[in-house]
Amino acid sequence: PLSPIEHFAKLFGSGDAGQFFYILYHNETTHEDGSNANGYGEEAATDQGPAEAEYDGDVEGTLRRLYLLGTQSSLAGLRREEATVAGRARADGGHAGWLPRLPAVPQDLPL
Repeated sequence: PLSPIEHFAKLFGSGDAGQFFYILYHNETTHEDGSNANGYGEEAATDQGPAEAEYDGDVEGTLRRLYLLGTQSSLAGLRREEATVAGRARADGGHAGWLPRLPAVPQDLPL
């Protein structure tokens, strides 16, 4: 039997030709030198990957999107800006991560 990660990788593809799928994205890992350790979550030199680097690079933007955009949030009716990456391919948006694929909360709204 396949693990869930292996199943998702088979279903969504990998590399530039694959589709972006957030679970696979959150399981990608890198070596300390930044090179790709593996496709999805096998042993790596560190537990860091592109998702951690993306979130660490924009902590406020990450929190705005995740806390204020949830469909179950009492703030779900807030106006939103369009996502900057609309495509589903992993290579879309210059290999954009997860955040550019989510609608942005306008900067004039309080946290």
